[in-house]
Amino acid sequence: MLKNEKICFLAPTAYPLLKNKKENIKNVIGPDIDQITLANELNKEGYKITIITHNEGGPPEELINNIRVIKIYSPASKINLFSKITYLWNAFKKSDADIYFHYGDSSGILSIFAYLTGKKSVYKIASDVLLDRNLIINEIKEFKDSKFNSRSIGNWIEIKFSNAVCLQNQYQLKMLKKRYNKNGKIIKSHLEIKTVDLDKKSDIPLVLWIGSMAEVKQPWLFIELAKMMPSVKFQMIGGYQGDPALYNEMKRKAEELKNFEFLGVVPFEEIDYYYNKAWVLVNTSMFEGFPNAFLQAWMNYMPVLSINANPDEVITNYKLGFYSRNLEQLKEDLSTLLDDDELIKEMGINGRKYVEKNHDIKNILPEYIELFNLI
Repeated sequence: MLKNEKICFLAPTAYPLLKNKKENIKNVIGPDIDQITLANELNKEGYKITIITHNEGGPPEELINNIRVIKIYSPASKINLFSKITYLWNAFKKSDADIYFHYGDSSGILSIFAYLTGKKSVYKIASDVLLDRNLIINEIKEFKDSKFNSRSIGNWIEIKFSNAVCLQNQYQLKMLKKRYNKNGKIIKSHLEIKTVDLDKKSDIPLVLWIGSMAEVKQPWLFIELAKMMPSVKFQMIGGYQGDPALYNEMKRKAEELKNFEFLGVVPFEEIDYYYNKAWVLVNTSMFEGFPNAFLQAWMNYMPVLSINANPDEVITNYKLGFYSRNLEQLKEDLSTLLDDDELIKEMGINGRKYVEKNHDIKNILPEYIELFNLI
């Protein structure tokens, strides 16, 4: 008999992924992909799964692939904070789960609801910056306000009231203990391992960037890289992330380059096509947790070049690409890769072996089940 068999995920922006909607998608984010993948696997194991999302069409409640979906307010709603909390409370009560799971930024409301009603909650940290704001190396809008803003307060509440905190890397584990004096559990990021046809790789070098058009991702650095290497083809994929001005600016700058293709947001079920074609993935983020894009790149035999993100030093320790640290070195590292067929092949094979061994959802799932049974 399953213990804590009813599990509810709070994933407000996940509805388009659940429905495989292609129209009007503004963004596809890693935490949503991870939660849906985990929810689907738990569902196969007999757990009763509910996902709370924003209302983006359809009935207030529906069943998708045997997963119960309860919708709260529309993301475009002009409702006040009290109304939002009321919507979430009603969805929380309706779900009647044993465990509530949330991944990423949080208002802290979910863990408080669980605490007050004697339920259990699990919080998974997305970005390293949620535990260490000193990682913000440049002033950006997303983190311009006080450290006592709603994001920070919600994160603090979630950590303090959750029954378990899941982490993606050793740095997060260390900072959780240092800043909150709380122990957490590292459960590695996961993905569904798929077969890859290497014959689909582009005949000419193709360099890919995938992420949200947010300042923290520093997409303009990828455009600068393309300017520095006019003989190489570059592709950029990404959604709004609440900053349409930056999105439009990146699109405009990209259109000025002959060797650059700005694709905007791509539905998740179509993203494998672009990973299959590309040779190298570039990451320019200021900070990350453990990017979903890294795993998808390595699954597709692609080296990763990263300026700042190297979680648990896996890129360097397993020879999965280059940890470049700055734009100039990024250019040099990319040139090195594209000029050495054997090196790019070796790093690609290393990446595939690494994700198969360390990040396959089939191997990660028992860790979650063990955690759910312990809390």
